[in-house]
Amino acid sequence: MKAKEKFLVPILLTLLSIPAYGSSVIEGGLGVKLGGSFSGTEIIGNTTGEVPIYKFRPSKPLPKLDRYGVIVTPKTRKIVEIWAWSADMGSTAACKEQLERFEVVFDKKYGGHKSNAITFGENVMYQHLESKILINCPISFGSEPLYLQYSSDAMEKLRLSESVDEEDFGDI
Repeated sequence: MKAKEKFLVPILLTLLSIPAYGSSVIEGGLGVKLGGSFSGTEIIGNTTGEVPIYKFRPSKPLPKLDRYGVIVTPKTRKIVEIWAWSADMGSTAACKEQLERFEVVFDKKYGGHKSNAITFGENVMYQHLESKILINCPISFGSEPLYLQYSSDAMEKLRLSESVDEEDFGDI
């Protein structure tokens, strides 16, 4: 090996071992892991699809968010989604300001997974494989909510499979 190559090989190996800025794997948040077990029983609301949201206490609450919940699979009680939200930020401008503050922090950890998906309302999405994080100020009428949601497509598939009563489908 030439002297130049001997010098470059250790440098290249070092650079390859350094993780990319903002590329942490999305596994969960707020002290809770997607796919982890959940034993809580207090329902604090339902999704628009009537899926129960169970209350939990985060290890470290986030600024301006005062409600915390998880969606779980109905039989095995595995965590499908993790939610944190505020029912009313007071104004669209206040919601957007807080969303941008979260974005700065989340970019440092997950910026390598930032998505450019086009949706309605103000939002930021980070997606890696089957897991994603959505920070959202949805278009609303009357209140200005802010949502932070961690979700797993694999866990959602499990939730749906545990929810289906195959006898309802007869001989398909």
